[in-house]
Amino acid sequence: MGRKYQNNQRKRRKREKNKKVREEELRLSQIVKRKYRKEIEKFEQQFSAIDDCQVRLLKWKKWNLKGTYLMFKCPNPSCDSERAYVYKKKNHGKKVVRYQCMKCEDQFSLTSDTIFHKTRSPLWIWFLSIYSMALLDGKVPVAFLKERSQRYVDDNNLNKKISKEQILRITEKLKKEVFSKDCQGIDKYLELVGFPRQYRYDSFLQWYDADRDNRHPWKTGWRTRVHTTKNNEIAKKIAADEELENVYLVLYCKEQVGIKENDWILCVKIKNEKLLHIKWLHVSFVKSLRPPKGPYEWQVIQLVKKENFERRPFKITRSFMKIFAGAVKEFGFEKFKEQSENNIAEPPPEVLEYVATRMRGGF
Repeated sequence: MGRKYQNNQRKRRKREKNKKVREEELRLSQIVKRKYRKEIEKFEQQFSAIDDCQVRLLKWKKWNLKGTYLMFKCPNPSCDSERAYVYKKKNHGKKVVRYQCMKCEDQFSLTSDTIFHKTRSPLWIWFLSIYSMALLDGKVPVAFLKERSQRYVDDNNLNKKISKEQILRITEKLKKEVFSKDCQGIDKYLELVGFPRQYRYDSFLQWYDADRDNRHPWKTGWRTRVHTTKNNEIAKKIAADEELENVYLVLYCKEQVGIKENDWILCVKIKNEKLLHIKWLHVSFVKSLRPPKGPYEWQVIQLVKKENFERRPFKITRSFMKIFAGAVKEFGFEKFKEQSENNIAEPPPEVLEYVATRMRGGF
C-alpha cells in the first residue's frame, strides 16, 4: 500500500511538472507571436528561400564560390592555400557538398568550425532558434519553433519532418555554447542570423574600458517636462500625422542637433536641481520642423522604450545614478542646463572620467 501510494505521488508530481512545462512553452510562444511579430516577419523575409541560410553562411565565413572552385582561407593552420575543389558525395542517402583544399588536401564542409557542424537538421531551424532565443534573452519557445518548423517543411516540400526532440537538442546545444554567460561568441552568431548588432555591458565601467570601436556611443537628453502621447495633445497630433505607433514621448529640440535614427539617449529628468530619473530611450524617428517665428529649425524626435533584446550601451545601476548625479552637481547644474536643456548633446569627457574614477573607488 505504501509503495503504491508513493508511485501514485511520483506520477502526480511528474504530471504537474509536465503541465507547467507545457504552459511555459505556450506562454513563450505567445510572447514571440504577439510581441515580436514584426521581428519574426523580418527574419522570414531574409531567409524565405531554402538556400538562403547556406548563402548567408558562405558570406559570413567570407568564402566565395567560383564555379567548381572555392576561394577561401584554409582552416588548416599549417596551410596557406586560398583555393579548394568543390565536389558532391552521398551522406545518409543525401547528396552533400564537400570542399577539398588544393594544397593540403584536407576535406571540410560549410558547417566546419561552427556550432552547426555535423548537424542533420536544416540550417533554417538553427537560425530561427538563435533568433527567437535572442528575442527572449536565452529562453526557448519550443511550441513556436515546432509550429514554424512544420510550416517550413510544408512550404519547401521536404520529406522529413523536424521533431520536437530535434528542436530540444538544438536549443540545448545553443544554451550551452552560445547563450551561456561564459560564452564570448554570441555576437558573431547574432550577426549571422541577421539579429540587430548588440552593444551591451553590465556596467558603465565595462563600457568605458572597452575599445572605442566596440562601444556604442550615446548622448544625454536633459528635460524638465515630459511630452508623452498620453497627456500631450501636440505629441498625439504629431504621432497621428506621421502614423507613428507605440510612441513613448516626443521631444522638441530648440535647435537642429546632430542626432539620427537608432541613437541611444540617456534621458535625465531634473526637478528642483535634483535628478529624479534616468532611463535609456531609443530614437526611432526624426523630423525637422521650421516654426512660424524664429531662426531655428526645431527637431521633433520620437523616443521609444525598447524591449530587453534591444540592448542598451550599458546597464544603469544605482551606483551609476548616484555618481552621475554627483558629477552633475560637481560640474554645476547651470552648465549642464545651458549646454543641453531640452536638447541633446554628447556627455562631456570630464564627466565620463569623473564617473569612471568614482566607480573604481578613487576619490
